[in-house]
Amino acid sequence: MLHGVHFSIDRNVRYFTILREPIPRLISYLNHIAAEAALRPQISGPGYQAVRNWKDAETYFRERPRSVDNLMVRILSGMAFPPGHCTDAILDAALHNLDAMAAFGVQEHLAESLVLMRRKMQWRVLPVVSRRKSGNPARIVLTARDRAFFAELNEYDLRLYRHARARIEAEIRGDRSVAFWARVSRAATPAMTRAEDTLRRIAGRRGRVS
Repeated sequence: MLHGVHFSIDRNVRYFTILREPIPRLISYLNHIAAEAALRPQISGPGYQAVRNWKDAETYFRERPRSVDNLMVRILSGMAFPPGHCTDAILDAALHNLDAMAAFGVQEHLAESLVLMRRKMQWRVLPVVSRRKSGNPARIVLTARDRAFFAELNEYDLRLYRHARARIEAEIRGDRSVAFWARVSRAATPAMTRAEDTLRRIAGRRGRVS
């Protein structure tokens, strides 16, 4: 969701987000699109065709440039800059909006980020992540050249992510209780996953009966 949506909402809006290291995020995104393309062969469009007939990162960028060009900066800044034309000023706008958010975290410290979010957002329960979703099959495998291309292309996303991760790690170091509650959250993950599986089976049986 692009930053700036609050201009269209006639009520108080608080933003929060989870950022992810750019290259793993891109790999996850590409494999998500590839999974959709495989499951729904009727879907057309340049993005789906590009993953069905994967060649390399540069070819995909030519087909779907905005989706793989500094997407986190694009979303957080709320600016529709042309592909390949991100600037320091746009990055500064994204950093300003990120720092002004009610809360943010990073995928690589997910449990700790959720503990911090709970405090800042005043959630009443401790967030626990289910591990039911294992991710999409690795249909797209990036070569070293692909990774280098994406890393250079996403320079501003990398800088944004480093800023966010440094902020989160500083908060973790500054409060030992964050690590404790993160361990509690991770310890509860297997039970949460089993509970989710049970509820899904019950819902499935009810759906078949109805």
